[in-house]
Amino acid sequence: MARDITQLGSFYTGLAAPPSITSNQVSPWVDLSGFDGAEIAILAGTYTSGTLTPVIEESNDASTPNTVATADLVAWSATSATDHTPVHLGNAQPTAISSAGTAINWRVSYIGAKRYIRLNSTSSSSNMLFDAVIFAGRARTSPSQV
Repeated sequence: MARDITQLGSFYTGLAAPPSITSNQVSPWVDLSGFDGAEIAILAGTYTSGTLTPVIEESNDASTPNTVATADLVAWSATSATDHTPVHLGNAQPTAISSAGTAINWRVSYIGAKRYIRLNSTSSSSNMLFDAVIFAGRARTSPSQV
């Protein structure tokens, strides 16, 4: 079974105003032990300057980060800032989000075999509006039905 949870519908910005990020950000490692999939949602807001470069990283031991190969990712982006229909982009890291106005949301599935993943984002501005959420999915052991 592939490590993929791309069977999700449209995705929307959940926050009226995403947090204002003023420096490079690195998420905690997410342990995929016990799961067959992961999804990274990048929610971007409107801003006027700078570039945000998100990179998904993986590791066997949560200490040595490596950029995930594009073959181990399945990327989707929203059609536009107002049309949240997902567009399948194939195997890709999320692209840099630049100061071209309203940024587009991203959803990227991790289908690699490493135990840990995280998001590392670099910012060339002092006011980038974005947030990210990482979901582990497809638990290998499901709870019994009630």
